[in-house]
Amino acid sequence: MQLTRPSISRTWLPLALAGLALIGLNLGLYLRLAPPHADTILAPLYTLPYAEAFAAPVTFRNFSGDWAQRDEALIQMSPSGYDLGTYIPIRIPADQPYQFAADLRYLGGNMGGGLLFNAQQDISRQATHMFRFNVGDDGNLYIVYGYFADDSNFVGQGSVLTNLLRNDPDWHRLGVNVGAETYQVTLDGAPVAGDIPLVYKGGGLGMITSTSQVGFDNLAADVWAPPDAPVAQLDPTAAPELAAPEATAQSLTAGDVIFADDFDNPAGTGSIWTPVAGTWGYQDGAYVQTQPEGFDLFASNDQVFSAFTFDATFRHLQGKGGGVMFNLTNPGSKNGAHLVRYVDNNEFLMWGYFDETGAFVGQGSVSVPDPGTDAHTLSVSSDGTTYAVRLDGAELAAGVPLFARQGAVGLAAAQSVVAFDRVEVRALQAAPTAEATVMPTPPPTEVDFNGVSGTWVTQDGVTIQSDAEATDYFAGTGIAGESYRVSVNVKLSAAPDDAGGGIVFHMAERDNHAFGAMVRFANGGNEIFWGSYTADRVFVGLGGAGLDLDWSVAHRLTIDVMAGSYSISVDDEPLVNSVPLDRASGWIGLVSFRGPVSFSEFTLTMPEA
Repeated sequence: MQLTRPSISRTWLPLALAGLALIGLNLGLYLRLAPPHADTILAPLYTLPYAEAFAAPVTFRNFSGDWAQRDEALIQMSPSGYDLGTYIPIRIPADQPYQFAADLRYLGGNMGGGLLFNAQQDISRQATHMFRFNVGDDGNLYIVYGYFADDSNFVGQGSVLTNLLRNDPDWHRLGVNVGAETYQVTLDGAPVAGDIPLVYKGGGLGMITSTSQVGFDNLAADVWAPPDAPVAQLDPTAAPELAAPEATAQSLTAGDVIFADDFDNPAGTGSIWTPVAGTWGYQDGAYVQTQPEGFDLFASNDQVFSAFTFDATFRHLQGKGGGVMFNLTNPGSKNGAHLVRYVDNNEFLMWGYFDETGAFVGQGSVSVPDPGTDAHTLSVSSDGTTYAVRLDGAELAAGVPLFARQGAVGLAAAQSVVAFDRVEVRALQAAPTAEATVMPTPPPTEVDFNGVSGTWVTQDGVTIQSDAEATDYFAGTGIAGESYRVSVNVKLSAAPDDAGGGIVFHMAERDNHAFGAMVRFANGGNEIFWGSYTADRVFVGLGGAGLDLDWSVAHRLTIDVMAGSYSISVDDEPLVNSVPLDRASGWIGLVSFRGPVSFSEFTLTMPEA
């Protein structure tokens, strides 16, 4: 047998090339995951001051998503996908305070638009600060803020509740003021979060969306002169000394508009309505169902309402079968939904519901004049138990039993071409339930307060916590419950300017506020906020509101605790309803921030069996 020495070209050269390939792959991964450097940034095209109204094409770097300029705005078109971003090639020095803002408009999906700043590279979200809108688990719209770390994972620095609807169709201005060590977030010109630590300094700017179509316009960045005193705002990740500002209060009263659409969408992009049956499209400032034949043709929105008045103004272009649907438990199906509409070829309105199989069950009808081609407004008021029907302000029916108690709303047509000009949903006072029935103020409950932290003394019916350090102090009552009303008078007049006091409930143990929900006055009584504690007793805020009270006297805080939620009243005036509650039961106590804070006339009332 003759042995042949392998040639370099056939053996060593392939091995060497393979080795180089592995080195290149590892180097690429290193560069991808390692902290970026300045030389990874696209050459700057812009400098401060910077402004962009998208009247002409721009040169941005889109590293994810589907970005396009439409109608002198920049739109991220994809309604799915997380952290879809575009980078503005501007390089701001690390020691330069500046401000950056843009107008945003929700177009579709699940509102998640926002801004990037102090971006350390232009090819990904890595090593970049971010703040954006975010729909919380409770269905409310928040602003979340934080940064994408060197490994691209998001690290939250806090969130704040807004007073906007999650599908608000109007333009709103998001902004950030960046200082030497911290930054401040603004909404429509008002600060909503401040003194947030900077992790990355200097760099580029950009825009970002998450599971939503969003329009951006009127970008502006310029140098910023920080005020002498920083604006103090709620950071839910920190100790709860401060509450959300009045601009972020989520207080809902009867008559408030909670959803509206005037169908001013000529391009037809980013519709917040989903056609389920029929042919739907935008025409001349209206949303039109153009299929002239067929029954149960509808388009729906996915926002859920429970106690509301739904107004729809529409015109019949052909036939006369237009109307509305409401309480859709599944926005993609008529099954289980309620329907009110004209009946084609007959001069009357009918109302009823579709059962679980989709069969229509009539609940009533009434003769009405022929609608012709004029605009008419059909209204439905649903209080969670019954509903009422109105046409052009005239009541046609009331007290009709609900088959489905809550759900989405829809636009309906049958055997007709119908143009919808405007819809509006307004808050309605819900029908009282057994748990939420207003109860008269009972005499004070006999209870001993057991101080867990701080110095608590009770004398002549008044309990005072006197320690003045800037922290929360707790006292347990030894009382646990599931559904109840708890009230107490709180007086802060002798306490420091940032003092506060309130109630903690549904605690895991009588002497441990872990998992407990908490509502208390704050900032010397100028604010009130609410939220809950984690297993590690870290407070997470859910919302807040500004107050204007005379603190030379005590004020009464009342919490109605129900299955899955609670409501808050101050001096017997409702403040906020249906705050989500994770735990079904727990222990009740008092909380004092600083001192001295006085508590009196503590009452606890259980619902009648």
